[in-house]
Amino acid sequence: MRAFVSVEIKESGILDGIRKIQAEFAGSLSNPKSIRFVDVNILHFTLQFLGEIPDQAQIPITKALSTITFEPFSLEVRGVGAFPNSKSPKVVWVGADTQAHNTKNTNGNAELTNLALNVTSVLNPLGYGRDKPFKPHSTIFRVKMREQSITERLDRLKDVTFGTQTIDRLNLKKSRLTPKGPIYTDLAVVKSDGGSKK
Repeated sequence: MRAFVSVEIKESGILDGIRKIQAEFAGSLSNPKSIRFVDVNILHFTLQFLGEIPDQAQIPITKALSTITFEPFSLEVRGVGAFPNSKSPKVVWVGADTQAHNTKNTNGNAELTNLALNVTSVLNPLGYGRDKPFKPHSTIFRVKMREQSITERLDRLKDVTFGTQTIDRLNLKKSRLTPKGPIYTDLAVVKSDGGSKK
């Protein structure tokens, strides 16, 4: 099965803001088929993509993830960007900035990055490494046909703020690809105290 580790975007105000941005992009297109939107109800920040794993790997992966301890922290969903860049966008995403509740840390997305590094650290011994540096992003649509209006709107939205939510758990998820888009199922949820539930 195809699996990944993530934190979910669940704050209703953030999701409403992303829906609005999606609608603005849709309204600027000359061809409605130029982009394919991601359902906001499944938006998340991937901490580590695991790829295809055997069913029996779920147990040791869950045990490894449950050893991670972290304090809840605030995550600000902010900025709209694209891969590989805004001039030739293929994937359009929203980014993140974070700040711990109980510290004065303002070092950008440090807490989310540290959580991703901890995930990699505990999964490495199981053979699940990272193939590229962690960059927090959540895909909101994919570009099928290039349009100038997409680039113009991206340039205006690079600093937009959607809102803040508390991150107090991470999810081990199964992904099933379908013609209508991916379907995600929780295999395990690891709370910030290090406990887990299946």
